[in-house]
Amino acid sequence: MQRSSFNGLFVLRLKRMGQGGVTVLSALLLAFMILHAVKWVSPLGAMVWHYKGINFDLPVWCSSEPGIQANSREPTYYFLKNRKFSTRWKTWLHVPVSTNYTFASLCEGGIRVYIDENLIIDGWNKKGFYSSGKHADLRLSEGMHALRVEYFNDNRESRMRLEWEGGPIPPRTVVGGSFLMKRVKE
Repeated sequence: MQRSSFNGLFVLRLKRMGQGGVTVLSALLLAFMILHAVKWVSPLGAMVWHYKGINFDLPVWCSSEPGIQANSREPTYYFLKNRKFSTRWKTWLHVPVSTNYTFASLCEGGIRVYIDENLIIDGWNKKGFYSSGKHADLRLSEGMHALRVEYFNDNRESRMRLEWEGGPIPPRTVVGGSFLMKRVKE
């Protein structure tokens, strides 16, 4: 029996695996779900919305990420590989001390970075990864600041990263880790 659809092929292969194979597949799926649930529950990181189309045309899904970076080789972006897509990160940036900070972006595609609703990096035009370097220098006060990053890619490979430095933050540090909070405690 030949099936042409992906779903039919998947079901046909599951039947061939037998009970043992289905049990292993179920265990792997459960482990995957638990690992992703931990990311959702953690207060650290950023909420990320993924869209089809380069202008946030059609929402596809929402995820939780530990940092502001993208790579088409990661499972999150694999579904959108070879497609035109856009992504929006929304989070709170914890600034450890009041001083001058430099933010720099590298991306395949376009990027906009907002801090406290002020546009600090505007690179919303298609560029190659190594020729895309945009940066902004600004003074930030200690505490929490709203951070929004918008990114699009209409190319086969998708790579993007937002870096920062200043004060105790070493050069070329990807924005992420304990400096990102999904919610601010009141």
